[in-house]
Amino acid sequence: MVSHDVLHISDLHVESREQVDGLLGTLEVDLRHDLACERLRAIIVSGDVTNHATDAQYALALDLLSELRAAFEVPDDGMVVAPGNHDVSWAASKAALTRQRASRRSAAGLFFPDPQNAAFRYRADEVAYRERFTAYAAFQLAVSGVAFPLAYEDQFHIHVLEDAGLLVLTLNSAWNLNHVQDKDAGIHANGFDRAIKQLVRTPRYRELNKIAVWHHPLDSHGDDRIRDAAFARRLAQIGFGLALHGHTHEVRTQRLLYELADDGRVLHVMGAGSLAASARELPLATPWSYNLIRVTPQRATLVPRFRRSAKDPWEPYPVWQKNALERSTEYAVAFRPAAPAGGDASALIGTLAELKRHLAAENYSLDGHRIAVEAHLFDAQGRVLLQRRGELARDEVDRHEGIGGELGLRTDLLAALREEIADKLGPEVSVEIDKLLEVRPITFLERGHDRQSWYVVSYLGRLVSGAPRIMRPGLTRSLDFFTLQQIEEAAEGSLSASTVRAFSAYRARYGNVPYFERTDVR
Repeated sequence: MVSHDVLHISDLHVESREQVDGLLGTLEVDLRHDLACERLRAIIVSGDVTNHATDAQYALALDLLSELRAAFEVPDDGMVVAPGNHDVSWAASKAALTRQRASRRSAAGLFFPDPQNAAFRYRADEVAYRERFTAYAAFQLAVSGVAFPLAYEDQFHIHVLEDAGLLVLTLNSAWNLNHVQDKDAGIHANGFDRAIKQLVRTPRYRELNKIAVWHHPLDSHGDDRIRDAAFARRLAQIGFGLALHGHTHEVRTQRLLYELADDGRVLHVMGAGSLAASARELPLATPWSYNLIRVTPQRATLVPRFRRSAKDPWEPYPVWQKNALERSTEYAVAFRPAAPAGGDASALIGTLAELKRHLAAENYSLDGHRIAVEAHLFDAQGRVLLQRRGELARDEVDRHEGIGGELGLRTDLLAALREEIADKLGPEVSVEIDKLLEVRPITFLERGHDRQSWYVVSYLGRLVSGAPRIMRPGLTRSLDFFTLQQIEEAAEGSLSASTVRAFSAYRARYGNVPYFERTDVR
């Protein structure tokens, strides 16, 4: 399986040449010798590149990242950076803010309260105020080739790493910070809307695994966190599986659920810790750290590393409690928890042996599971044929689902599927099975039985000839055609749980368009 290594570092707080030289030596040794990493597909920096946002410090940071890039052959599109609060120039902030009495009448403008004295406030020269990010903008352009606009609503970027199957969205959580208001972290609302609008128009965005990057945490012991996490829930909704941040100077993880289902959409939020902040800025008993992320089409495995002092080597970081006696040095994030696989007819999983190989490649097992095969069959008008389950069905009576059944002792999945279609719709019905939609785990509660664990192998196909008719009246109450829009808008409880999941996966890949009309999707 193709794997790509991505280096995630944060909170470098670059100040001196000695600091840069020390980091270069120790990082390269650790990556090459202990992690067997010879090439990096990307380097992601989630903010606080420098300590004081000066031109001299950014020049040192550029040297550091340029040398790392050259040493590990990072492609031109592989440098991804986002700003943090230390990348905001306090000098430019002080030059742009004028202190005045709060009672003074002024024309409309941008004001900030004086946190030390409520009788005063600061008024911003709005043009000069945007210059807080000028030094950072020059650094970002130099290190990544990506411009950083000074207009807040444009401070995002979508990086598409096509060969790695990745889309990385960077956001600025420090856009509203200055020397008198240094705790009000957040994502610019209009800027985020503009980013999502651009993202959904990015070719193949549904198929790409998506990572978001910003600086501040969503949770923190202090006030310096992003208080409004609505944007993160929207990211989870559109398929982002991983978000990377910094600021807290410690490795941490948070799971933000969009759906409660076992294989529902969830955003894993991961802090990298600090690569090189001064020891006095680290939380008590917290070491320096960074993350290596090993990315495959199905998952990202985060491998944190730490060192105890500037003189020590980097070591595995056992951050997570695995069980009562063990801790883990890795954290796996499933981009596609149901292990979907798509493609043309040549990619179809056709036999039990192929299914076992597919599941093993994704670290799944058939142990304890039964297998079902199903087809979502389209007619020439792009409508989908679903069967409404009858009173003799083992579960989900009166709900609509695809056409299929249990594999049982059969080993040829496609032959079994054709037998089930003939058994349900009549032997005169001819179909073409074109694509594999997904393989998904699901749990059913059958009448008179305990919960049953299944893998459902779901295909897409077309009705070629013959009129479908009910062959098993007790099991099938009706056969009905639905447009894709009608399926999306179906009343709660009218579709089986498996069908709801299937068409969620379908929309993520094809939208509400018949798959055979989407020539841009495999």
